[in-house]
Amino acid sequence: MARYFSNDNPLRNTSFSIAMPFALVAWSKQASAGSDQVFISVGEAAAAQYYSLGINGTAAGDPVKAKAYDGGSNFAQTSSGITFNKWFHGCGVFVTATDRRAYIDGGSEGTNTTSRTPNAVGAVAVGASADSTPFGKYTGDVGEAAVYDLSVYPGATDALKADAFRDTTLQVLAAGYSPLLAPLGLVGYWDLIRDEKDRVGGYDLSTNVAVTVSAHPPVIYPSAKHISHLVAAAAGVEVEVPVGTLTLTGYAPTVVASDHQQVDVPLGTLTLTGYAPTVVASDHQQVDVPLATLTLTGYAPTISISDNINIDVPAGALTLTGYAPTVAATANVSIDVPLGALTLTGYVPTVVISDHQIIDVPLGTLTLTGYAPAISISGTSITTMPLGGLGGLSGLSAMCGGSDT
Repeated sequence: MARYFSNDNPLRNTSFSIAMPFALVAWSKQASAGSDQVFISVGEAAAAQYYSLGINGTAAGDPVKAKAYDGGSNFAQTSSGITFNKWFHGCGVFVTATDRRAYIDGGSEGTNTTSRTPNAVGAVAVGASADSTPFGKYTGDVGEAAVYDLSVYPGATDALKADAFRDTTLQVLAAGYSPLLAPLGLVGYWDLIRDEKDRVGGYDLSTNVAVTVSAHPPVIYPSAKHISHLVAAAAGVEVEVPVGTLTLTGYAPTVVASDHQQVDVPLGTLTLTGYAPTVVASDHQQVDVPLATLTLTGYAPTISISDNINIDVPAGALTLTGYAPTVAATANVSIDVPLGALTLTGYVPTVVISDHQIIDVPLGTLTLTGYAPAISISGTSITTMPLGGLGGLSGLSAMCGGSDT
């Protein structure tokens, strides 16, 4: 529970240290107006110099103020004030010697730029100033007091780091969340629920029997650690199953594949309904079908050939309907017909001869229509007719010219 102060000495620790930039925060509920009341402070342990977060009871509306005291004081105060006997969240940010800021419930920012340089911090206190002679003793309730080191916040300058704290952590705290849920830079946290212990840094506060326990402000804390039940995964989320025997009922992975990609199906029994790969091939390319039992309905390869090219048909059962090779030949060229059953329809070789040459007719059944050789002889020669059936040698005696015919 929170602690109620009634102009009492503060709860204090004299081993605490912090340097600018830093922030003081706490929830508070003030019972009545006062000239200058402090609910959390850090300062020099053995002298009267300090930084404090409290109420300016002498200003209209009782605003929250962030004060630096080094023998003289200056402070920033919020643009709005508190409501008595109602919880509010106060924050004082000390950025540099010339930059201090005050907030109430995360807003109503007030600033001050007068230079103040208190000595190094050596103590922290709740309920009054932290120096050796406590000032501004509080009348009201305090809970959820904390100190933040702003040097760890993002930003190229201390001012930008303070801006980052204001825009993030401060808004979380002012919304009613515990500092444990906004831990960046948290160096001291006293919730004051059951005791005066520091929950993060070990800077426990001294016990003051005069300070009484009071109702706590409404704050949201981290939940207790526990093992939650398994939940279903949304589409597109990778699920890691920690137990080998876990059955995933109704689970089927979505497999997306494009040309020339290998698809790995993680479950041997998975059925790919309606899946057929697209096979693209060009001349002289080998097409690999990855599934032996895959049926390629309506697939027929297109084969383009040119003269004098050897064609390899990859499938033994492939029928080449309407295919006939074109054979071109010229005179005196030997023609090799590669297919034994090829019929050369309308083919007749052209034979050219001259006198005194032997003519070999390559086809036994070839008919030489209208062909008659010319024969020239001289006297006293024996003439042999090469063709037995040759007729029409009229005028031969005249050609022989003698009785020795």
